[in-house]
Amino acid sequence: MTIGAANARRYIPIVFRDYRARQSLLAIVLSASLPCGAASQRPRADLSGPFLYGGFVAGSVTAESGPIDANDTGYGWNAGAGFGLRTWLAVVGDYTIFRATDAGSRQYDVEQSTAGVRLRFGGAQTNSVFLLEGGGAHRRTEFRTTTVFSTSPPPGAGDAVRAEGWAGWFGPGLQWYAFDNRVALEGSVAWAWGTFSHAKLNGARVALDDPVGITTLRFRVGVSATLF
Repeated sequence: MTIGAANARRYIPIVFRDYRARQSLLAIVLSASLPCGAASQRPRADLSGPFLYGGFVAGSVTAESGPIDANDTGYGWNAGAGFGLRTWLAVVGDYTIFRATDAGSRQYDVEQSTAGVRLRFGGAQTNSVFLLEGGGAHRRTEFRTTTVFSTSPPPGAGDAVRAEGWAGWFGPGLQWYAFDNRVALEGSVAWAWGTFSHAKLNGARVALDDPVGITTLRFRVGVSATLF
């Protein structure tokens, strides 16, 4: 009985130390592999602070009212910037230009400068973020002088007139943070509706007697990157 007690006192500390070592190793493995690690707690999408975005654009121009009958399409590019006020809310502003072709094969540029807000849904537990955005836009393009001023074109107007006007815009979009939580692939569509109410003639801004109601549709595919 005395020898058994002595052996017990000798082997119990060894077994206890071996158990503690295995327990520590198991804790290290679990902390590195389980999703509850500190690194995995960051959101899938970084929606804070300033960001830049841009891409390729396919657009269309549809005349809704006025002297112009247009249903033209074209391609171009877009670039913009924004700032995340909250993870779900950001302010945005961008510039879009695409070259459209009318029924007579005449090509003309359609420019659109926008400012607005962006609502964002998702990004915390998933890699995708759904967008709803809208605001105001200033649009510029060229119309045939004989179409805008059908009765009496102003002297020195030339063949084309540079027209401009304000519009409202709205559309949905989707971002996919596939590789990093700061860089996303994205696509969006936006409608802008309003009138071209003024023209630039010989350096002067002239109001059109018959404003042209135009709806533009923009499809955009590109990338977005959070700066810091």
